[in-house]
Amino acid sequence: MTYFDKDFLFVPLPNPNSEPNLTMAQIRIDPLAIQLQTLETETLLKALLRAKVHLDAICGGKGYCGTCVVHVVSGATQLSPVTAQEQTILNNLKKSSDTYRLSCQAYVRDGETVVCDLPSRTLTKLQQILDRLKNRYAPKDIRHPRTGELLVKQGGIVTQDILERLLSA
Repeated sequence: MTYFDKDFLFVPLPNPNSEPNLTMAQIRIDPLAIQLQTLETETLLKALLRAKVHLDAICGGKGYCGTCVVHVVSGATQLSPVTAQEQTILNNLKKSSDTYRLSCQAYVRDGETVVCDLPSRTLTKLQQILDRLKNRYAPKDIRHPRTGELLVKQGGIVTQDILERLLSA
């Protein structure tokens, strides 16, 4: 199932102290304006899942199905090299490995921020979730993803204004 869990408000960072030789890499997910850091040992898919942005990965992240493909807007040189298997899948999907990657196969290296667009089906599901929240009681506190500002307390009404602020974050 493809969806964005808006219960996510702050992406916890991996602990670089647990593996001191590793450096942190930066990912930005547009148009959701989510920024997160990841260790170089974590695939793009795992980083997205940690941020509760769920992409289909029918093969379980083994690089066989192509359902976790993302568009790399910038920073493609910061990603691990494309494998032969990944290239075959991208060719079958008619996607260029210069601008598309299987998120389960791409590791982000330290340096320039990697900016990714999510598949439209993920964004459509996000809009459906937000539409269901409109004019309902918040299941828990909802904070602005960038500033941390409390937008609505648990039990408060989720208004159109709050949803617009979340989408424009």
